Amino acid sequence: MESIKKGNFKFSNVSENIIVFFISFFVFLILFAPTVLQYIKGIPIFALVVISFLMVAKKMTIPIHYRVFIWILIYTTLNFLYLLKGTHDELDVFLQLLPVNVIWPIIYILVLIIPTSRINKVDLTRIFILSTLLIETFILYLYFNFMGILPTSLLLNLPLGQIINYNFGYINLFSPSITSLFFLLPYVVSILLTKKNRRRTVFFYILLLIFGVIISLVSGRRALIAVVLISPFISFFWTKISKNNDVKFTKIIVIVIVMAIISLVFLSTVDIGLRLQNLDTELIKSGTSVRKDQFISLIEGWKQSPLFGVGYGVNADVVRSANVPGAYELSYVARLFHMGIVGIVIYFFMVLWLMRKLIAITKSNPETGVYIIPLLTGLSSLILAESTNPYMGSFDGLWVFFYTLAIINNIYLKKSKGRLSDVK
Repeated sequence: MESIKKGNFKFSNVSENIIVFFISFFVFLILFAPTVLQYIKGIPIFALVVISFLMVAKKMTIPIHYRVFIWILIYTTLNFLYLLKGTHDELDVFLQLLPVNVIWPIIYILVLIIPTSRINKVDLTRIFILSTLLIETFILYLYFNFMGILPTSLLLNLPLGQIINYNFGYINLFSPSITSLFFLLPYVVSILLTKKNRRRTVFFYILLLIFGVIISLVSGRRALIAVVLISPFISFFWTKISKNNDVKFTKIIVIVIVMAIISLVFLSTVDIGLRLQNLDTELIKSGTSVRKDQFISLIEGWKQSPLFGVGYGVNADVVRSANVPGAYELSYVARLFHMGIVGIVIYFFMVLWLMRKLIAITKSNPETGVYIIPLLTGLSSLILAESTNPYMGSFDGLWVFFYTLAIINNIYLKKSKGRLSDVK
């Protein structure tokens, strides 16, 4: 443990560029192809795990700051205990849920936290922008091809889990990568607000935002529309809290007006029905009704064990998944049911700890604000969206927590070596 506290290490045999390449490749695959192409993700995962073991073996020390280590220890221990509590007599369910709760967090230590301790700055803004561009390009191509505007090509054969049809009387468009936009679009909005960009760059970011708004409307994801609309205010909030950047409120209003105009123009000119224009259909109403029943069932189940919950892998009276025990759309209500008041308080305290440390870093090192404020905006938006669906409840969904930890770990290790000003 002493070696973890000190964080004294060097690893000159591995090029920083190689580490950055594999990390960038890994995060890009997670954002562009969540839940799919897992075999391809194995390439950067294997490379980064090897690099991590070599880094540790070189100096016989683990480059993880003790505060980050404690956070991970609490997180995995809490998950393991609640998993045992809920599945102590169901080995098959225990083994099914063990990876996402215990094994994947450990893998992320080797894939993100240890390798990034070696690099100068943990800033993946370029990868986030590239991912946003390619996700939007693919989804818009999918939509305009379905509309008969663009021709069919090999892009449609990419195994990305995409679906588009008119089976329910409106356009039903889905791609796993849409979930990445819950983080990426608010990230882009925050860059527009907080970063001093050249005119061409501003125009490019505005285009990304416009395309993102259109995709939000076409997909009909109401949670995505909501977080994109409020993301300017979230970013403004974090800039004020961090006292890192002076964002003019008029700039926020302009961005919100632009998004509103784009939405109104698009909705008024689209001839074919969108999901948003068919919210009174029986299918949509049944979805709302299911969530209502789910909420009542989870709350009633929570009342049976209000302090410590029933544990992971346990279903309430309303069962939402035949494949994953204890899976529900209402993630935080389900977490209350599974963890009780004690567990959910610890969980949110840990999330707040991440945010507090990011704010402390920006206050002590203002130059980090150009990528930490957008990260806080994207993270906050994703946490809000999590209330409607478990977007972070999988291997591909955990990345944002461990990317945040990687930044904190990197900064804290530099501080321990006297290379940065004090971070509380």
